[in-house]
Amino acid sequence: MNEGKYYVSITVVEASENNLDDLCMLCVPPDRKNDPVFMKGVELKKIWARDMLKRWGSVAKIAYVGESPAGLIQYTPVPDEMVVRIICIFVPYKEHWRRGVEKSS
Repeated sequence: MNEGKYYVSITVVEASENNLDDLCMLCVPPDRKNDPVFMKGVELKKIWARDMLKRWGSVAKIAYVGESPAGLIQYTPVPDEMVVRIICIFVPYKEHWRRGVEKSS
């Protein structure tokens, strides 16, 4: 038995127009959510993500614990090689580290 460990219910979904805020805001530290520089970065990432969704249909997967975004895997397609290039795997909150979020994405 794995004493001291807990397992969480994780749902993984494709990034879409409906959850771009979750995709982009995962990258912003809580203490920077009112920082205009970080928020400008969020807006630029949304523009990039919308363009990628239109061109390729997929740019990331987002892991949710309950209703809360908990992590992401972001990628870009490399059509000539028939693969995707992983840009980022990120689980920002310590309470989700080593709980399987990164394995679910």
